[in-house]
Amino acid sequence: MNATDHTETYEMLSKISRIVSLFKEQFLDAYPDLSPWIYDPALRYLIDPHSIDLCFHSPGWHPTCHSHCVLTQIRFSANPKSDDAHIIGIESMGYTYTEPYWRCCSTTDEWDFDGKSPPTLMARKKLEQFFGDVYALFGYSDNAGPSP
Repeated sequence: MNATDHTETYEMLSKISRIVSLFKEQFLDAYPDLSPWIYDPALRYLIDPHSIDLCFHSPGWHPTCHSHCVLTQIRFSANPKSDDAHIIGIESMGYTYTEPYWRCCSTTDEWDFDGKSPPTLMARKKLEQFFGDVYALFGYSDNAGPSP
């Protein structure tokens, strides 16, 4: 679900803003799109209400990410607006202008990059740092479980 659809509370707005900052700490030239999905009633059933979806665009081809943009879906056990929701995974995909180029699915302790041309080792480390920071933002420490 588009990140903009989760901005009804100050707390969630603050967290989404922090996610953007965390990504930009790793990739300075990226600019965010908080509504990567179009609003098409025919496709509404495909939208996951238990995720926060953002896209980060590069000004052109990003040489280390091997993409023009990175779509990131932060998945939760329930609607992120509910008190009992907790983060269960992050999925990021690098896209060219015409197709997906790579994908990374992360659970709380594994990062698996695959595709036509995955990011370089340097970009992978930056993405892994971003994933870890997002887990921490939503109450996980060291990607091992909920913080006390």
